[in-house]
Amino acid sequence: MKGFPFQYLLIGGLFFLLFNACSKDAAENVEIDELNIRIVEEPDRLHPMLSRTGVADQIEQRMYLPLLEVDPQSLELVPAIATGLPEIQTFQDSSLILSYLLQSEASWCDGKKITAEDYLFTMKMIFLPGLDNPWTPYFNLIDSVLINENEPEKVSFKLAEPYILAVPATASLQAYPKHKIDPNRTLDEFTLSQLQAMDSLPESLQPLMDYFRSDSLSRYQICNSGPYTLKSWEANQYLVLEKEEGHWTTIKQKDLSGLKAIPKRLNYLIIPEEANAIAQIRNGNIDILSGLSPTQFKSLKADSAFAERHRFYTPSTFKQYIILLNNEHPILGEIAVRKALSALTDRAAFIEDALAGLGMPSTSPVHPNKAVYDTSARQVSFDPRKAVQLLEENGWLDLDEDGIREKMINGQKTPLQLTFLSTGSSLGNAIGLRLKENALKAGMDVLLEQMPFKNILTKMRAGEFDMSPLSISTSPFPDDPYQTWHTDNIGAGRSNLTRFGNDSTDAIIEALRVEMDVDLQGRLYRQFQLDIAQWVPAIFLAAPQECIISKDEFQLVTGPVKPGFAPQLTQHNQDGAE
Repeated sequence: MKGFPFQYLLIGGLFFLLFNACSKDAAENVEIDELNIRIVEEPDRLHPMLSRTGVADQIEQRMYLPLLEVDPQSLELVPAIATGLPEIQTFQDSSLILSYLLQSEASWCDGKKITAEDYLFTMKMIFLPGLDNPWTPYFNLIDSVLINENEPEKVSFKLAEPYILAVPATASLQAYPKHKIDPNRTLDEFTLSQLQAMDSLPESLQPLMDYFRSDSLSRYQICNSGPYTLKSWEANQYLVLEKEEGHWTTIKQKDLSGLKAIPKRLNYLIIPEEANAIAQIRNGNIDILSGLSPTQFKSLKADSAFAERHRFYTPSTFKQYIILLNNEHPILGEIAVRKALSALTDRAAFIEDALAGLGMPSTSPVHPNKAVYDTSARQVSFDPRKAVQLLEENGWLDLDEDGIREKMINGQKTPLQLTFLSTGSSLGNAIGLRLKENALKAGMDVLLEQMPFKNILTKMRAGEFDMSPLSISTSPFPDDPYQTWHTDNIGAGRSNLTRFGNDSTDAIIEALRVEMDVDLQGRLYRQFQLDIAQWVPAIFLAAPQECIISKDEFQLVTGPVKPGFAPQLTQHNQDGAE
């Protein structure tokens, strides 16, 4: 990603105060004034329902609280805006109701109480016709949001049938303030079921749609429910979140880990270039360095002078590296070419060299750390001779003897040439360069092209790409492949970026979503993984460990939840470097 020259401590008029470490004996009793945290790219927006980047999600979590938080270490759902797990009622027609009790103190930025009305409004916005958002697949089994006027602090979700993510999906819902976004109550004219059934947006709702999608709600008029508020955002340089004094969460912090917020200020410094980020942490300008390549991580850890002043963390997270393939591309639409690419991908070398051994093989959309991961669902392993065989058997021959294979497609001689689109990161480069080298030996020309991730994402969503390396993250809960693998989600702006799917995979996904028997879930997950291995719609590389460094004066709380650490829980360290 295209970067910017780091302006040391004075950036665009914002002076980052470096916090002087206190004596370790008193450290635990001293509040952290601020943390300078490196992020590798700028968020596309701060709008939980509409943002698309992982870094946006990382920051939004501090501003928009869900009903229940995932504890970063135990992975249990703990109270946030809700007081605890939902009460679940089941009925003979297979429907069910999940009821959450909201914290009586929970309020928006202006002090107005958070109520069930805000959750009904948010659910309606999810299904607003024409509002492209990734939340829809997780809530399309919800029939209604039930509100009792006598219990405004209770919100209930009714589902037409069981859903494997019923609790995690509703628990993770980040509400929007109805009174701020729709003060005229325009959306009250329509029921949730009416909106779900609509094909087009009513004219009366167009102003609401336009405002909801505007920059105002992504940058300037954010009304948070969480303890941190956005104080400033300088494009391509930094974002600053500040903890609000007297916020409602301070009343509950001592007892509820999901509401804790220790640092007064979180400064997110946008530093795409790794060399620049390393220089800044060496100079003391960065407190927490994440998004670091494993090779540089190990190099810094081996530097004794640097290691004495820093702490090193390698948590395993639910993240995987893959090469996304456009299955609607004229060349990549052939399964033989996709299998050949898999045979030209040296996963073991990638883990050993690019990841410095800090990762494990991954061969399916299910993360290897999950119980339903199937080790027998393997794609074609690294075998350049196999790749040549696959290509030749399917008519890809070097007809003009220039070293690149060709084939007649739709009456035209088409060279076996594909573009590998990446941001230019060290990992992306490592994947692309090795694939290009191996592919050329098999008569395939791989062109390497670089651009910012925002641009890549736009191209992927429009289907205007060949292949691109991607980092995908999932939650600790069961996977619902519907959003990313079902054919319902193929098309411009939709979330099945591979554009792959067939009757078999669709049927498995549909059955899996409503199957509550754990053993039967396991069988469906296994068949889904076997199908993906057979069709190779994407190339699965590895499940990496995160590489995170902090100043020695800080102790991070790390765990499997992305981004691998919880900045809001950072404390002063009393024990010295690990």
